[in-house]
Amino acid sequence: MLREFEIIIGYLELCFLQFFLDWLRALADRWMPVFILSAVHSGSVVLYTLWSKVYREPEWSDVVIFNEQPNSCPGIHTDPVCRKRICESCRTNRLIHYINQAKHTIDLAHLTFSHRAIYVAVVAAHDRGVRIRIVTDSQMLSVRGSVIHRLWSLGVPVHTAPARTMMHHKFVIFDGQRRIIQLEREQQKTFTGLWGSRGLVMTGSLNWTKQGTASNYENAVICSNSKSIDLYQQAFEELWRNFNPMSSDDVTYEDLRVNNYGKNLY
Repeated sequence: MLREFEIIIGYLELCFLQFFLDWLRALADRWMPVFILSAVHSGSVVLYTLWSKVYREPEWSDVVIFNEQPNSCPGIHTDPVCRKRICESCRTNRLIHYINQAKHTIDLAHLTFSHRAIYVAVVAAHDRGVRIRIVTDSQMLSVRGSVIHRLWSLGVPVHTAPARTMMHHKFVIFDGQRRIIQLEREQQKTFTGLWGSRGLVMTGSLNWTKQGTASNYENAVICSNSKSIDLYQQAFEELWRNFNPMSSDDVTYEDLRVNNYGKNLY
């Protein structure tokens, strides 16, 4: 009974905070200069931080195992759970589910990326306004089937590792708090979008390739631990600063035309 009462009180406090922030937003949009907007944004971040510490959602994790010689089921799965012991389609869709949940940012660090279904999900996220960045290995750009060139041509910024080094990371950060706050300050946002979003990090042995999901023994681990997310975000920012921005000199027409099955994307 006491726990239920605490939940009700927490919900009422959240409603009050949201109403107060909406009122401040309306006031700020009409009257406040830039420096006050920045102060209000910082205040909203502090409010969110305090609220999340008092009413912290339980942390959780998910593990997706890909086994050799999987059995893909016919048709399109809408449920990530399948009765078959091994189903590559279901397990791939579990990864895509997290891409579809992203509201603000996706920071991707992968050795190589050529999986068509995952590519479609990333493009859909880009189209709905999710800010995406990619760091990858420069030598793997020329591998047949890489979709990095296609994503770059759509406006996704890409940085590649310097020559004679290998970018062997395999992790993705969804809605990282540090990244969201950085973008909001650059855009001079009045209030933070942290409310209603949840940061995640995905890592493991899996490259986003069809061979990885359909032929190899692989794993992907997804967790909501805030300290882990922040550590991965710091690592990504370090890579982003030290790697080279991809340019038109790195792209050919053939790179944009061919997908990982050797068929035309157009």
